[in-house]
Amino acid sequence: MSNTKNAGGPAFPMTLQHVTDAGIWPETVPGMDLRDYFAAKAGDADIAAALAADEYEHNSVDRTLARFRHADNMLKAREQ
Repeated sequence: MSNTKNAGGPAFPMTLQHVTDAGIWPETVPGMDLRDYFAAKAGDADIAAALAADEYEHNSVDRTLARFRHADNMLKAREQ
């Protein structure tokens, strides 16, 4: 879902070291992006308030969309 929007970059990048008989080489793994992290960490009260403000069916798709809208707002706030 985050491929189409500014995802804020990686939330938890890390570098792994591969060790074999041929040598050691690093590999950077980006992990989840910041938008996905913000969506996952959105508080239930924030999401409930967002759902109550609009006319939603309150199903899992609506809750997920509300979480990503919350994440998008957090990313916008970081740019200010």
